[in-house]
Amino acid sequence: MLQLFLSSPKATLRFAATRTLAALAVTHPSNVASVNVDLENLIGDSNRSVATYAITTLLKVCPLGDESVSLWLTGAHRPAMKLPSIG
Repeated sequence: MLQLFLSSPKATLRFAATRTLAALAVTHPSNVASVNVDLENLIGDSNRSVATYAITTLLKVCPLGDESVSLWLTGAHRPAMKLPSIG
């Protein structure tokens, strides 16, 4: 059910699913790893909270290689650049 929520058009459902998976990743990382592809698709989500939870969840469950980190950081950087500057 959580996997279906990850692809929902409603930001609240995507947020709820990523938040729940982030909490589950602490105790059951191998179970959460089965939805990694769906979480990777949310890295560039227009809702920054969803994107942040997706990134932190992936960091909890995935062994990090240089290529993965580069991909995730690039995905997180693009939406951040669209935000208005402060100051």
